[in-house]
Amino acid sequence: MATIEVRKSCSKTSYRARVRVKGYPQITASFARKTDAKRWAAGIEADIHSGRYFPETHHTLSDAIKRYSDQHLPQLKDAAKRSQHLSWWNNQIGHMRMSDIKSDTISKCRSILQTQPSTFGRHRGRPRSDATVNRYVASLSSMFSRAVNECLRRYLYYVNGCHEEKLSTLNRHKNHHYRL
Repeated sequence: MATIEVRKSCSKTSYRARVRVKGYPQITASFARKTDAKRWAAGIEADIHSGRYFPETHHTLSDAIKRYSDQHLPQLKDAAKRSQHLSWWNNQIGHMRMSDIKSDTISKCRSILQTQPSTFGRHRGRPRSDATVNRYVASLSSMFSRAVNECLRRYLYYVNGCHEEKLSTLNRHKNHHYRL
């Protein structure tokens, strides 16, 4: 539910819109016009109810790569190669916030990767093959999947108070595929 508060200072009036929906943190913003505040609040409420609202985060790709490298990479057989792939991604777009990375950003980086010559192994100096480029993208995709799953896990715990038993049940059933 949205509420609009009038805030008066010495010389001007501002309007604070506050959106409160069960299961989500309170969201507020200030506006100079009441109409803008109402419009913003209605839009946020609509996004929340339709499942399109995701709170803004300030986590960078570099943060996610570091967390993935520390927690998940040592358990993999091809950890050295994946580390090399993620290091390249970190050098290219590690400074970007996770929420700002879109498919066109990855496509541009993929084009750069295809044109750069290989810097490792017996193919040093030659252009990377399509299969190698796909492996770089697969390494990034795997890291993104882990980051999203961890974020979802924290979110479910925050919103629903899910305990580890409930989360492990979710993970167990997530991998089952049903036939129609």
